[in-house]
Amino acid sequence: MCLGRAMRQKSSQLELPLDTRGEAPRCQRSGEARTAAHGDGRPGMDRLMEEVVQRDNAKAALKRVKQNKGSPGIDGMTLQDLPEYLVDHWEEIREQLLAGTYQPRPVKRQAIPKSGGGVRELGIPTVLDRLVQQAILQVPRRKVDRSPRCWRTCSSTKSTRSWRSAVTPSCATPTTAMCTCGPGGRASG
Repeated sequence: MCLGRAMRQKSSQLELPLDTRGEAPRCQRSGEARTAAHGDGRPGMDRLMEEVVQRDNAKAALKRVKQNKGSPGIDGMTLQDLPEYLVDHWEEIREQLLAGTYQPRPVKRQAIPKSGGGVRELGIPTVLDRLVQQAILQVPRRKVDRSPRCWRTCSSTKSTRSWRSAVTPSCATPTTAMCTCGPGGRASG
């Protein structure tokens, strides 16, 4: 097949006049779609974010981040500095989360030597970003834990559960405070 005299097919796509402004408009927006940034997307998302920024949830997230320990991120803020920073800046962070404009900081890259030689890149987020991640994670996790079906063995810990107990809708100890199972260890849902 000879393509020497072949002509290029003309595109029927119209070209946009982008010479006056760049490809993306320079308005102040988050990196999320309009529905997420302005709260007009899926119903209930505003309510979920309200739960994320509640004081009790934020305090529990701070406690968990402190328990996990870890190194400072790219901003150098330590876990000891975080509570004082939150006292001064929580309202601003809260508003950004509710508006969908919160932007996490870049991740600090740390090279970790491997046992067999070579290195592995490790990404270390800032302690504030870890707090926000934990606060967001806790809301759906709490809803699952409080669901009418107990999808876990309430008295066990994560390390002692098997895959079978993770998918079995029964509870060994219905008297556990967080458990909503009915009598006899069977889920009442």
